[in-house]
Amino acid sequence: MTAETTISIAYRLLLPVARFCLKRGLVVQEITETLKQALVDAAVEDLEKDERKVSVSSISTRTGIRRREVTRIWRHQETKEVTPSVPSRVLSRWCEDERFLTKSGRPRVLSFEADRGEFVDLAQSVSKDIYPKVVLQTLINAGAVVETPYGVKLVKRVYSSSENPLEAYTMVSRDVENLMETVEENVSEAVDPVNLHNTLYFTNIREEDVPTIRNWLLDSGSAFHRKVLSYLSRFDQDLNFKKGKLGGVRVYFTSFSRVLPPTASKRDR
Repeated sequence: MTAETTISIAYRLLLPVARFCLKRGLVVQEITETLKQALVDAAVEDLEKDERKVSVSSISTRTGIRRREVTRIWRHQETKEVTPSVPSRVLSRWCEDERFLTKSGRPRVLSFEADRGEFVDLAQSVSKDIYPKVVLQTLINAGAVVETPYGVKLVKRVYSSSENPLEAYTMVSRDVENLMETVEENVSEAVDPVNLHNTLYFTNIREEDVPTIRNWLLDSGSAFHRKVLSYLSRFDQDLNFKKGKLGGVRVYFTSFSRVLPPTASKRDR
């Protein structure tokens, strides 16, 4: 791959990031500083992965950032890994674990009484270091769960990203990184068979059918994720231990759907 091609690809990858920055009012000085931090972090990770010495000089050589700038960023930067919150993980488990689903694969209404019941089992399957009642109240306040005479009912499958936008976009960054690595492996023919990378795109869907389509994509996608979960769990050493077998391989699977409003030319047809 030539340098010109690499730069052209980088431009295409950076364009949606640029749009995100503009929407949030970030200016070039802030973006440049953030890019420097990202380059330094990436260089450190690569050097550590290659078991090479991490130093100001090696980072500067790798990134092209001046040594003084590397020192300022590397020595004083504090980065923290953002993991999905307990409420988010509880919702995911509720939608995926067969113990909390109906026969048709939909999240069941769960019993909850003080410190016992099916919701307690659900919450404690995610973490035993939390109070299920607090998690439930958090989900109720976020509009994701409602109380009914028969128990607690899931009405929104995703914990509001407005509660923790950093968590939501951290997931996006992981998805983007894995997608880029997927394409890289496919292009370089590093794996056989190749990784899954498919996209479907329709440009003239009827507006009146959008709610039906959104619900179908959500239900069908969730059902397929449960199928993937069930299949992969058979090979996971934590969930299905087999003596003498080596684990540690990571499998990453994600999916998403998006419905865009029509352009003026399409709307007028």
